[in-house]
Amino acid sequence: MNAYIEDEFDRLAQERESLGSHRQPRRFSPWLLALAAVLVLAPLLGWGIGLWAASDSTIAEKSTQDSSAEVQQPASPDQQPSQPGQQEPADEPASEDPESAEQDAQPSAPPAQPEIDKTIGVLVLNGRGEAGLAARTAQELADQGYENVNPGDYSNARLPIDTTVYYRDAAHLQVAQDIAKNLGNVAVEDGTDLGLDADVVVILR
Repeated sequence: MNAYIEDEFDRLAQERESLGSHRQPRRFSPWLLALAAVLVLAPLLGWGIGLWAASDSTIAEKSTQDSSAEVQQPASPDQQPSQPGQQEPADEPASEDPESAEQDAQPSAPPAQPEIDKTIGVLVLNGRGEAGLAARTAQELADQGYENVNPGDYSNARLPIDTTVYYRDAAHLQVAQDIAKNLGNVAVEDGTDLGLDADVVVILR
């Protein structure tokens, strides 16, 4: 084998790449492009499918809960439909007590007045100077049921000015008022401090 010294032409020949018509420049392989597309698109596609499935499941779950709530909610007693042949209970009239109804119909009676003691001592004094006035007035009171009535004369010419009925204490006030009414609604005065000679004293004027 002959040996020769390598020169610059040999180096150029080694570095040169032939581009003749029988050779084509290298290109990317189709399967590499397909692999790259799969690696890029597959995660995106999977992520989109996952979002779509999650949204559908959420909508379906919410719809199921709403439907179950409507089914389980009991109807109120007023809204429950009546069964065929079942009559609605009629409002029963309130039972009325005959005695209470009769009491309501009757007018309320006025309160009973306490009974007047007509056995107390009553003294009728004539202060007008008219003869027989005290005796006639005492008889009128006796006719009204008073049992212990005595006539007399009154010598004080100043008081009282008008006919007045005096009572000795508060226990005889009701009797004094009744006598004053029988004499024409004359005045009634407290005679506790006057030293009266009877429980009720009538001075005629």
